[in-house]
Parts: sequence; structure tokens; C-alpha cells
Amino acid sequence: MKEMLRKAGEQAGIRLDDLAWERLARHWELVQEANSKFNLTAITGQEQAVEKHYLDSLLALELLDTLPGALCDRGSGGGFPGLVLAIARPERPITLVEATEKKCAFLEECGAELGLPQLRVVNARAEEAGRDPALREQFPVVTARALAALNVLCEYGLPLLAEGGTLLAYKGAGWEEEAEAAANALSLLNGTLGESRLYQLPGGDQRCLLPVVKTGPCPEKYPRRPGMPTKRPL
Repeated sequence: MKEMLRKAGEQAGIRLDDLAWERLARHWELVQEANSKFNLTAITGQEQAVEKHYLDSLLALELLDTLPGALCDRGSGGGFPGLVLAIARPERPITLVEATEKKCAFLEECGAELGLPQLRVVNARAEEAGRDPALREQFPVVTARALAALNVLCEYGLPLLAEGGTLLAYKGAGWEEEAEAAANALSLLNGTLGESRLYQLPGGDQRCLLPVVKTGPCPEKYPRRPGMPTKRPL
């Protein structure tokens, strides 16, 4: 797995040291072990995992490296992209916010075994995290992958951002429609769309990194109570 990751990464222009590739390979072993006990991912094959989990997570590095500061990853699940980014950039403080207790325990175990002292795991629902004074408006960067439609994601992510910070949404096909549908949420939450970054995975799947810049403070009433952002999107 390590050499498969390295080869695919280097072909995509991703340069990491040997320890990082080793840690990524070990992370996949840990994902597989945990996946036999509870659901972390529907992807089980190495080739698919390299492309659809690891490369997909790592291709944001070029943009993320232009957005310095502590990073918060929402809905980290098995560690994509947050834990993968922590391996690639071990000097960067990264907080993983995950609602499921079992997944949080898994992420903490990964951080300890892989030697990632800059990694913090918080067990909280998205709406609760956005109202926690220890998390609200504390991060220059928030990431989210395969979590929710953009209008919902803005309500989850923008309250966590410091003013001027960037929410980076990993999106696939249909991102343009999501961006249009998020206009009201962006207006209410003081966010504005940045320039999208399009790329293609080796298998041909199209991906988009969609930045949302926070231009002012979010009104105190957001995020709404648990369940409301998905039940009644802005």
C-alpha cells in the first residue's frame, strides 16, 4: 500500500517524505481493522482507497498551503480528509470534529499510534460545535468532505471560522448547482464564494474544491438546533 500511495501521489504532483507515506499506509490498515467492527467506509479495495480517499484528500494541499493557521475538519469519519492532512502536514494544528463516539475513539487511536501530537479530536454534532465557545470563530480554515449540501455545510462550518477564514468544501459532480442553491445561506451567514479549483482523479472522476470566505460574524442564532439545518436548509 505504501508504494502504491507514493506512486499515485507523485504522479499527481504530491511530494511527501517517506514517513508520511508510511503513516498513510498504516492508517489504511487501521481503517480496515476498524471497518470490520463498525462502518467507516464502503470502499475496501486498495486501488479505490488510494484514489477516492487518499488522493482526493491530498489534492487540496496546494490550496490549503496558501491558507495558513489551525484547521478544523468537520465530519471526519475515518479520517478523510482531516487525518490524512494531519499526516501530510504534521506541523499544522488540526482539530477533527466528529459526531459519532466510536469514530472519535478510532481517530484518537490513530493519532496516538501514528505519532500526531498536533491532532485533536472533538466528539460533537455540527450544530453543537458551532455554538461551543471553545470552537466558535476559532479557526482560519475549516474543511469538509462528503458531509452535506453546500447550503447546509455553510451553517455547519462558517460559525467555526474566524472572520476572514475559509471553509473549503470538497465537492463532486453537481457542485455548480449546490453553489447556486447556497446563495441565501451565504447571505445570511456572511460568506462569499471564492474561486473554485477543479481537478480530475486518475479514474476520471471530476472533483471541485469550493472555497467559502467568511466576510463577517455569523448571527448568534446560527447554527440552529440539531437537525434543523438539514430539515430546513437556509
